[in-house]
Amino acid sequence: DQGDYTEALPNYLIVLEGEPDPIEESRALARIGWMAYITGQTNTAADYIGASLATDPENGEGKLFLAMVLFEGQGDAEGAIPLFEEVLAIQGLPDDMRAAVEAVLGEARETLELP
Repeated sequence: DQGDYTEALPNYLIVLEGEPDPIEESRALARIGWMAYITGQTNTAADYIGASLATDPENGEGKLFLAMVLFEGQGDAEGAIPLFEEVLAIQGLPDDMRAAVEAVLGEARETLELP
């Protein structure tokens, strides 16, 4: 939450070295992937987040992370749009998060000249 990725990364690696359940494993992989993305490692990020979603296809955070990596990191609006839409379908998504996802989804659609 504080953006101190140097301190956070070892904690997620410890989770993966243990015997995490699929949800914990997916969450750790997604967050490692997001940290990779934030530090400019777009392809590594996509790999980690893809592994996260292979472990738990229902990981909404992972879907959002991958959508952002695809759209902003790789310029793949077409690949990102369905993921943004899946995130918006999550029940109980906080209003501020919903608004942010709707905004970036709108940007992705504009990129492809979609309504």
